[in-house]
This record gives sequence, C-alpha cells and structure tokens, in this order.
Amino acid sequence: MYKPILLTAVALLAGGTKLATDYSADKGFKVEFESELSMKTTSMSVERDGEPVEARGMGDNASSMSRKAVYTDKIVAAKDGKPTKLTRAFEALSGSSTFTFGGEETTRDLEPQLTGVTLSLETAENGDVTVKVAEGKAPADDACLEGHHMQLALDKFLPADEVADGASWELDKDAVRVALALDLEKALYPRPAPTEGDAPSGGGGGGRGRGRMGGSDGAVLDLAEWEGKATLTDETAEKDGVACRVIAIEIKAKGEMPEPPPREGGRRGQALGLGRELEAAFGTTYKIELEGKLYFSSADKRPVEFELEGSVAQESEREFEREGSTTRMHSTREGIYKQTVSVTRP
Repeated sequence: MYKPILLTAVALLAGGTKLATDYSADKGFKVEFESELSMKTTSMSVERDGEPVEARGMGDNASSMSRKAVYTDKIVAAKDGKPTKLTRAFEALSGSSTFTFGGEETTRDLEPQLTGVTLSLETAENGDVTVKVAEGKAPADDACLEGHHMQLALDKFLPADEVADGASWELDKDAVRVALALDLEKALYPRPAPTEGDAPSGGGGGGRGRGRMGGSDGAVLDLAEWEGKATLTDETAEKDGVACRVIAIEIKAKGEMPEPPPREGGRRGQALGLGRELEAAFGTTYKIELEGKLYFSSADKRPVEFELEGSVAQESEREFEREGSTTRMHSTREGIYKQTVSVTRP
C-alpha cells in the first residue's frame, strides 16, 4: 500500500503550492463526465470429469458500458472555503450496456431520472447534505436523491495542505470511489430489475450484480479495494485557455470478488448441458491498474480537466455438479477503462 510522503524541511522552506478549489458564492462549475469500460473473454476452458469439453460459443463473450453526465453547479452560499448551499442542474445523463454472448448482442439503454432536473443541496448543522428537487420532475426512485456531494468529485484527488513539487499523497478507497463517481452510480444511473431473457454479463458469475454498473464486469469497479497515489509534478500545460499544474494519478486494486448466492444454471448452464442445476462453486479474482493526469488551474483555483485510462482483468473459476458429474470452467477477461472529466466556469 502506498505510504504518505512527508515534505522535508528544505521543501517547506522553499515554499509549497496550495491546490484548493475556490467555492466563493455566485461562482459555479459546469462538469462534463464520460466513462467507458470494455471487456472481453480472452481465454476459456471447460472440463467435465477431467476431460476437455467444447465450450460451444462460451468464448464469444464481450461487454461494454458507458456513462455520460453534464451538470452545472451554482454556489449560493459558502463558509470557510466550502460550499454550504448550491443548485445542481443536470443537463444530460445517459448510460448503456452492451453484451455479446454466443453470437447474440444485447444493448440496454438506461433511463436516468435526473435528466432536466435541478437539485438544491444544502449542508445541515450536523454536516449531512440535504437534497431537494428545485425544478423539474421528482425522480420515482428515492435513491436518486442520495449520496450527492457539495464539492467537486475531483477535489478528492487534491492534497489537504500545501505541497512542494514532486510531493505525493495517498488516495484511499473512499477518495477514489468519490473522485471516479462510482458512489453515485445508483443515483445517476438507476437500473431496472433484470428480466429472464437478459444476456450474461461476463466471466464473473453470469447475471450477478446487474444492479451495479452494468453487470459483473462493472461490479468490479464498484467493489474494488482501491488504493492510489497522487503526485504534484513539475509539468505545466494549457487547458481551457489557462495554465495548469499537472497532478499524476496512479490507482490500483486487486482482490477477490464476493461469492454470489446459489442460482440456477440458466443459459450458461444450458449451453454446457447442465439443465437447471445449481452452480456449486465460484471464485473470481481481479486486478485493476489505472493512470491519469489531473490538470489544476492555480489562477482560477479549480480542477480543469482529468484523463484516466488503464487495464481491468478478471480470472474466474466455476464448478457445477449434475448427476454425479463435475464440470469445471476457467476463464479470463481483460479490458480497458477510460474516464474523462472537464470542469469549466458557466
């Protein structure tokens, strides 16, 4: 795990840089967010009682999911450099998931409930954030009004104190989840309940986790044990017409996905001749490595742009039993996760 890097006395004497967003009243931000996860099966093997078995299309398994959001914050009130009241107008929200299995492709477009809605966010005396619908149609799902933050998500990548060039600081699991907007998945992109004909979502347990990020491929982002490191580099770049400092971001996660509850074999089981037997054993490990850059304007005191890309891999072992016969499956899935965020003044 990354360890915090302490600034030396020499660095402190040389002076540090304060990287903090300006939330003065009457100011605001327009945020444009896009993310995409694409995964495919890169290997698949099946054995029945120790003998190889043809997978019959099981290897033709791919998925992709995308998320987009455009919203504008207007700061109504601020205290001690933090917003205490603001309005957030969602101009556009969209998301989709596509699955390819056995030569069949299924695409599901999400129907976000906050499109065209303006929310009013206010910090209560106990520190909690209260959220109300100020304009537009109230969402049918109450979860759409939960978990919203007063500050920009990208603030989670910024250091708490002044830092010198070359200094690094840790990013814990919660900071990464907020910064990547993973914690707002249910609020911004609520999913309908799965139906009988839904296509499987990948090598990590079939339809498991469809309530999270478009199936098990997306669920790994939601459940990952994130850790990371941010470093203030000596680079500068011009973004949005202003000079920016460049913060290098490294994010990693690895571990084992939780085992899903027992379920009937479904389409995968039928493809292997398992009928409606129960899935007896399951195990999926994952590894994620992402790198990116956060561009911060010291003059305008705000994040300006964020770019992130990296690899996502899963390895799954599954075992089925039927009439005294044991079938074992091993699969690997690999893919790419990308995310971009731009922040401008409206």
